[in-house]
Amino acid sequence: MESKVNIFKEAMKDAMIDNFKTCGYLVPVVFFYTGEKPIIVQLPPDFMGDRTNKIALTETIRDYCIKNNCLAAGLITEAYGAKVDSNSETAKKLTSGEMRTSECDEKQDIIIMLFSTPERDELISYVVDLDKKSVGVEFSTPDMQSTMMGILGDFFKWNKN
Repeated sequence: MESKVNIFKEAMKDAMIDNFKTCGYLVPVVFFYTGEKPIIVQLPPDFMGDRTNKIALTETIRDYCIKNNCLAAGLITEAYGAKVDSNSETAKKLTSGEMRTSECDEKQDIIIMLFSTPERDELISYVVDLDKKSVGVEFSTPDMQSTMMGILGDFFKWNKN
């Protein structure tokens, strides 16, 4: 039997895809799951564009997970994605925060769901066409998971030994 957490994850992923296909955009949201009713909080549309906001959001999500004994937490948003060689100068600039993905020459519009549990973080992302409101192939691969998350994620860091 599939766990409640996996059922919740699949429902959130399906909602992300369906919402994009319907609207052609996503309103960024943060979500929490304690095993009962999920909590979904809408973020201001431009909130995710600021590094300081992302750091504060990550800390707030971690704090909420601690205080409320969450089984899962995460976020859904639109972003730019760029696949670059991990040893390149561009990768170093992206990792340090000196460069934003939106400044990359070869970037794609993507939708992202970061789904975090005490056991692991999972990044689910798809290439999208904004004009056609269509969702294409998965953007991330398992080997890209840690490098794509950047400062977001690891919401259960405090719970890992």
